Amino acid sequence: MQLVTHAVSNNKLSFSEDLGDLLTEHAQKNPRVADVCLALATIVYEACRMDRKTALSMCRRGLIHSAANFMDHCEELTAEDCMWVLCLSPSLSLLQLLTAPQQGRAAILSVGVACSTLLSDPQQQQLSLQLLDSLVSRGREVLEEAILQDSSSSVDLWTNVASLCSELNRADLSRAVLSVLLGQSGTSVLSPDLEGARLMEHVFF
Repeated sequence: MQLVTHAVSNNKLSFSEDLGDLLTEHAQKNPRVADVCLALATIVYEACRMDRKTALSMCRRGLIHSAANFMDHCEELTAEDCMWVLCLSPSLSLLQLLTAPQQGRAAILSVGVACSTLLSDPQQQQLSLQLLDSLVSRGREVLEEAILQDSSSSVDLWTNVASLCSELNRADLSRAVLSVLLGQSGTSVLSPDLEGARLMEHVFF
């Protein structure tokens, strides 16, 4: 490890995705040196412009805020890439950071899309429920604001989220989401355009 650390730190190895993967694999098999290996892997991935693996390495080291900040400022990363990182390193803190609006800008991930995607994956359902629980626990107005500001999600998508919650025996969360949707008197979701957000009309049956 001392030799590898010296070689990577002094740029005496040819950086490649394979080298980053090898360091990551060694970290998973050897917890004692995991942090050092992941730190080196992060350097290698970043040098190779492997952005989503760079973010994943940060998350696996526990650098959640740094990873979220990296993803926010990395123009090459798509929402799908961010979901890939989240699913391989599940974290409520990371999910909250990725779905929070960024100083007047839209969140990195749509709350509705993230919840719907995670609820559809048996291995990630609890993470989505934890996010919804955290919103509800802070008051109905917090959940309402999250839904109304989520311009990437339609009423149908949020209705599907409510349905999935109900199927998971979380009728409380299902009712909370439906209550927000129905409480908008037919105008539920914000839709983005060049001039800003505008209300879309929806009819509930």
